[in-house]
Amino acid sequence: MYIVIGYKLVAFPKRLHRFEVYITRKAEGKTGRVFIGVMTEEKSIKLASTIISEGFIFLVGVSVVSFEYQSYRQRKIEARARLHEEQQALLREARVQREAMAKEHARQLEQITRHME
Repeated sequence: MYIVIGYKLVAFPKRLHRFEVYITRKAEGKTGRVFIGVMTEEKSIKLASTIISEGFIFLVGVSVVSFEYQSYRQRKIEARARLHEEQQALLREARVQREAMAKEHARQLEQITRHME
């Protein structure tokens, strides 16, 4: 099992190197096939360790960005809920004041009608 993992650990960077050379040549506008030299095992292992370390850094970066995004969304949702609750409280207070004013108006109207009689 360890031999298979070791082989894949060496083979993957070699394929990645071939792909990188292919992309670089296409970007430079070069056509045709090119001989890609054999990578030594040492270079291949170094490239594999670089890939693993950069992958780890990328994973940590994505995790941090994802956490910050979720945190931002949660704060935004809480702010909206707080704003909604404040609006509802203002509406309740306005309704209570309207009802109190309507009662006061009815009481005053009743006093006026009694005085006019």
